[in-house]
Amino acid sequence: SLQIKPLRLSKWLNAASAFLSESQINSIKDFRFISKIQPVSQYIRKDHEESLHKRSLQPARYNNIYGRSFIQNNLMRVPEIHEIGINGTGVLIGLLDSGFNYKAHEAFSHITVIAEYDFVNNDSVTANEADDNDVSSQHSHGTKVLSVIAGYKEHELVGPAFGAEYLLGKTEDVRSETVVEEDNWVAGIEWMENLGADIVSSSLGYNDWYTYEDMDGNTAITTIAADIAVEKGVIVVNSLGNEGNNSWRHMIAPADARGVISVGSVDQNGILSSFSSFGPTYDDRIKPDVVAMGTNVYVATPSTTDQYTFANGTSLACPLVAGAAALLLCVNPELTPHQVMELLKNTAANSDTPDNSYGWGLINVYEAIFAMNPEFPSNFILYDNYPNPLNNSTVITYRLLKDGDVSLKIFNLNGQTIQILTDSYQPTGTYQFRWNGKNNEAKDVASGIYFYQLKLDNSTAVKKMMFIK
Repeated sequence: SLQIKPLRLSKWLNAASAFLSESQINSIKDFRFISKIQPVSQYIRKDHEESLHKRSLQPARYNNIYGRSFIQNNLMRVPEIHEIGINGTGVLIGLLDSGFNYKAHEAFSHITVIAEYDFVNNDSVTANEADDNDVSSQHSHGTKVLSVIAGYKEHELVGPAFGAEYLLGKTEDVRSETVVEEDNWVAGIEWMENLGADIVSSSLGYNDWYTYEDMDGNTAITTIAADIAVEKGVIVVNSLGNEGNNSWRHMIAPADARGVISVGSVDQNGILSSFSSFGPTYDDRIKPDVVAMGTNVYVATPSTTDQYTFANGTSLACPLVAGAAALLLCVNPELTPHQVMELLKNTAANSDTPDNSYGWGLINVYEAIFAMNPEFPSNFILYDNYPNPLNNSTVITYRLLKDGDVSLKIFNLNGQTIQILTDSYQPTGTYQFRWNGKNNEAKDVASGIYFYQLKLDNSTAVKKMMFIK
């Protein structure tokens, strides 16, 4: 018997990983059901995290609620979106990283973690554990990344998606400079997709065992898995890598994937960070897709309860973009990964002349939302009804961004009111009403074009639908 015990199994890749001796490899390589045997890649993470340069910010418009995290948010115009109540609520975000010490620090006192899993030690705790022989720095990187996207402490640190819910996957082992197993990453993203993640943000990457020629969108197993996740409807955001100052220079997998939003780094002035990796992919596609602030990003200090510091790296730019993507989903939960990518790229600062340094440029979440909904900003968001056309009933959904007096009514081409679905005072939130093709007297209406109108105080929006008997 070969006595091979798999470490990880991947349904998506139809693959397994295991520790194999040379004799075991020779014994199984000719089996008909095995198409390929390759080493599991590892990556030595090159951080650019600590910086001695500290800034003092006094943003007047937002009452300094962001503290020293104002610039990293304001570069993407996030505060204008937060101001009208959009903060990631209703979006499920997965983070793949080195571990997360989220139960101690004040910046995470509000956070909702739906599930967490340690893929390094196969248990349900992603913070450091003595029984796992974790070194003190094990959860440091992931905690900083989590604070950038999800942190909330007034006048200190605010993440763009502080209202979202989170899945946390510990996939990186830092005990030996560091072995980061690709199969842990694949297992992590499969686990998150299975739990219903809308977005997966990964500040990890892989290039050991690979050459630049392998950065073609088809070779690295994390790249393949990332694109499968995108095909399944998950928005995948990945840091481009911190290779700009060394001989590799290029992006690292899975940032080469076609469906992944790969993120480079700029400073507070929008100038490319020297460490940010470059494109193109080996098959000559532009990378990165977009950039965000990755130099002097304000983060929670891991293993403390109330301390903060500054950190550098595309690892920090990545969660900022993932947080921006979550804000887009708040406005329209039906957006596909491709639509989110295109909205962020087409409204970014370099969208007319993308290149392999900045990609399509510094993102602008306000403009991305406005491009998606020209009536934005408003006091509410009125979604398209479904189904449309209808022959039985349809559901009308809207989200109130403030409390107020609300009316929702159906009227015909002549402007006559057919049915009033609601006329009441309603608090901020999301509401759904069903129209069954009847008027106020509960009689069936004729086939034809109808309109539904939503009013909140002095704001009004109208959409069209077709009723077919």
